[in-house]
Amino acid sequence: MVWSQPRAAKAGFTTIELMVSLVVFGLFLLAAVSTLSFGKRLWTQALDSSKSSIETAELVLLRQTFLAVVPPVKNSGGGVAGSTKRVRFLSNTSFDGTLFQRAETTVEISGGQSLISSVSEDGRTRKAIRLKQVRLISFDYFGKAETQGEPGWNGSWEPSKPIPDLIKVDLRMIGEEQAFSIYIALRN
Repeated sequence: MVWSQPRAAKAGFTTIELMVSLVVFGLFLLAAVSTLSFGKRLWTQALDSSKSSIETAELVLLRQTFLAVVPPVKNSGGGVAGSTKRVRFLSNTSFDGTLFQRAETTVEISGGQSLISSVSEDGRTRKAIRLKQVRLISFDYFGKAETQGEPGWNGSWEPSKPIPDLIKVDLRMIGEEQAFSIYIALRN
């Protein structure tokens, strides 16, 4: 019998070993990508949720601001004055979070920012709130002026006219292309 000498071990890996290591590496890579993707999805949902909450809070604040309208003490009209970019009226406003007092309130676009500002009747107390999510805002007024026969929509409103029945606020939020409107009834 002829005996041959055993071959020297070759340096390197067999095909099976390479395939197994590639499968294991692929599984680790898949787990890492899945984890990162899940984390990104959670982060995006959290940002969207907080943005949505801020938008909702700003819309509620805007609506409540208009619902605080009070007529002037003198019977000289409704006291609401406005154009398509600004509306000014008397309101019951809380400057400290508890006590309400009469104030002149203005909602407007100023310097590209949407603002709600109030000044107390005595002029000593001021408050301003910037609506951070509102990019575009305009106003239209619905009601019957003393000279009109039928109520209608107007692009401006004089303080000598009665309080308008409705104010339409056209809004566009930051990051949104579609504008929408909210209607606020000032009279019962």
